[in-house]
Amino acid sequence: MDNWANKIARYFVTHNIITLDQFEWCTYSLQVRLERTFAALIFFLIGSFTHQLIESFIFLFTFSFIRSKSNGYHIDSYIGCLIQSIICFILGMMMGQGLRFPVNIILLVVSSLIIWCLSPVNNNSIHFSVSEMSILRRSVRQRIFFVFLCIVFTMHINPCLANFSIASLTLVSILLVLSRCGFGIQ
Repeated sequence: MDNWANKIARYFVTHNIITLDQFEWCTYSLQVRLERTFAALIFFLIGSFTHQLIESFIFLFTFSFIRSKSNGYHIDSYIGCLIQSIICFILGMMMGQGLRFPVNIILLVVSSLIIWCLSPVNNNSIHFSVSEMSILRRSVRQRIFFVFLCIVFTMHINPCLANFSIASLTLVSILLVLSRCGFGIQ
C-alpha cells in the first residue's frame, strides 16, 4: 500500500495537484485510505460469502463511526492490524448472530458506558492536546448517544440487525479497555 501511495503522490506532485511540501502528508493520507478500502473489501467479501452483506455494513459502519473518535487498541504493523481486524470482524459477526434478549440489552448499556467513560484514548503515539481531547470526548459522546438511540429504535423494527451494532460497540469497548490496560501501541 505504501508503494502505491508513493506513486500516486508523486503523480500529484508532477502534475501540480499538490506541492512538494505536501508530499508526505498526501502519501500518508493515501496510504490510510488505501488500507481502509482494502480491508473493507475483505470484510464485504467475507460478508457476501456468509450471505450477510447488510449485517456486515451495519457492523462496519457502527464500528468505524465510533472507533474513528474513540481510538483504542492499535497494532504497530499493517498486516497485524489487518489480521486483528479480520478476527474482530468475524467475532463481531458471530456475536451479532448469537445475541439474544436480555444479553443484548446488557451489552448495549455496558459497552456504551465503557465507551462514554474511557474515550478517547490518548498516548505517546497519538499525543492529543488537552483541547483536542476535550473536542474528541464531546464528539465520541455525541456519536455514542446517536448510535444508542439508533439501536433502540432498530430493536423495535428488527432486533436481529440491531444486534450487529451492539456487537460492534462491544468490540470497540473491549479494544478501549485493552488499550487502557497498556496493550497495543502506547
